[in-house]
Amino acid sequence: MNIEIQNLTERKIDDDFVKKIIHTTIRFEGRDKDAKIYISVVLVGRARMRVMNRSYRGKNRATDVLSFSGGKNFIMPQKLGEYLGEIIACPQIIEKKALDTGVSFEREFAHTLIHSTLHLLGYEHESREEDARMMHAKEEEIMKRF
Repeated sequence: MNIEIQNLTERKIDDDFVKKIIHTTIRFEGRDKDAKIYISVVLVGRARMRVMNRSYRGKNRATDVLSFSGGKNFIMPQKLGEYLGEIIACPQIIEKKALDTGVSFEREFAHTLIHSTLHLLGYEHESREEDARMMHAKEEEIMKRF
């Protein structure tokens, strides 16, 4: 499994932490046997995230994370292997969410990475309440491992 991380922000992020969260999520879903999986993670600032969220979701505000599965590859170059997709996260928004909910940045960041990795694996939560409950239950089960 190959996870490439590009940090376009000034905030220091532990690459090993990011990889551990994604590996654990992939392993939880039984996909860790797929040795050629490739995921890119890009950390961006609030302004870039706002532009991307407006362009791809029609929402003119920054968000914590966007997940683009399959053939889309916006910032990182695609490598050989099964390209699951790209996670684009905004540490500034994640920090705000952490403060608003009273949890640490690390906990909120881990939850964000788990959530977005599940999206890359095909999970959805916006169209059906049952799917949202199932995805949330998986997120909570994976979070217990940390």
